[in-house]
Amino acid sequence: MEEKSVEKVEKVIEIEKLKIKTKNKVILDRVDLNIFRNNVNTIVGPSGSGKSTLLRSLNRLLEMDPAMEVTGDILFEKRNIRDFDPVELRREIGLVFQKPNPFPMSVYDNVAFGLRIQGKKLKREEMDKVIVQALEDADLYEELGGNLKQMGTSLSGGQQQRLCIARALVLRPKVLMLDEPTSALDPIAKGKIVDLIRSLKQKYTVVLVTHDMNLTRKVSDYTNLIYDGKFVAKGTGTEFFESKIEEVKDFLSEAD
Repeated sequence: MEEKSVEKVEKVIEIEKLKIKTKNKVILDRVDLNIFRNNVNTIVGPSGSGKSTLLRSLNRLLEMDPAMEVTGDILFEKRNIRDFDPVELRREIGLVFQKPNPFPMSVYDNVAFGLRIQGKKLKREEMDKVIVQALEDADLYEELGGNLKQMGTSLSGGQQQRLCIARALVLRPKVLMLDEPTSALDPIAKGKIVDLIRSLKQKYTVVLVTHDMNLTRKVSDYTNLIYDGKFVAKGTGTEFFESKIEEVKDFLSEAD
């Protein structure tokens, strides 16, 4: 499948011949993939196909595992990620994990955490402003009624997930990666995440990993199927779901 009018869409991340392996297994095998600005770039595939590994390679989190061997190139805004300081890169390319992990502290301090560990010294008024903005971007501030003193761990599962998204957004990343953001949520909470993802792409580039084909249908601009460490199909959401490629048809029949 062809990617839609790619000449008119800016590439934020360009992955070229990426290979990731351990001593005994090839996880990703010479992957080529583009991530497009202010779009929802969705990666789908069976469990164990390398989706989450790919996410962790984009902001160099994978380098923290000495068992992983990485070759090939990842360009972020035309610059090789190896040329970035890892902390700087992770500020630009944020990752929200599958399971919400709020810290045992107030909502306010949860969101402020990233700024503080990076040594950001803001006046209280300015700190308040950026925290409220992050919570608004995560569609959570109004729901909390402005009560940011309550414990982050006291929130519902869906609220905790959006709190973790706010914690990433407060650093104003250019790319936000979401790893299975709806996997543990009830239908109402999932609906809020759907609406949130749609709104996030107005300000951010979103990379979404999911098993949820309903979510993919609703939010994905570009859908990419990975099988056994290789991308076998790429295209717009509509193109993907109408594909005649056997791997796509098999995957969709199993996922639905």
